[in-house]
Amino acid sequence: VRRVRAGRGTDPRRVLLLHGLCGSAAIWDTYAGLAEAGWELWAADLPWRGAGVDGWADRPVEDWADRAVADLPGGADVLMAHSFGTSAVLRWLDRQDSGPDGGFAVGGRRLRGLVLVSPLYRAEPADFDWDSIVYYVDRLDGILADGLLAGTGRTVPADKLRAMALKVRELVG
Repeated sequence: VRRVRAGRGTDPRRVLLLHGLCGSAAIWDTYAGLAEAGWELWAADLPWRGAGVDGWADRPVEDWADRAVADLPGGADVLMAHSFGTSAVLRWLDRQDSGPDGGFAVGGRRLRGLVLVSPLYRAEPADFDWDSIVYYVDRLDGILADGLLAGTGRTVPADKLRAMALKVRELVG
């Protein structure tokens, strides 16, 4: 866990950012320039990042979310997670004991917000139908390629980007 940006003011809101599968904390770099000035941003490089950590899948994903939360000095007011990171956060929250008011504490601070950016989310399970599955399966390579470039501001030759996307597909598979 590393601080991405200090927050302005006497009591900045502390935000912990968690990335998706085969991503990295760099996915939040563009957001860091757009976030409220009073928000102190912290990002975790989780073991399912692009470079990967062998054996990470041998532990429940919520264990890794728990470690990221524990590694944030002083706790968090807000958890913000992208894609696979949302699954880790939701599973982590499910393991937590809520206080008498139904709220959660994150590292000694009361959790004031939760932002989940989940590209596969559907409000109702029935809304994730066979057509949705076919869409994602048929376009997976392109979706992965888009994800690799998201937030980087870089261009990559098409053949190299395709090779990278196929490598990520193999890692995910």
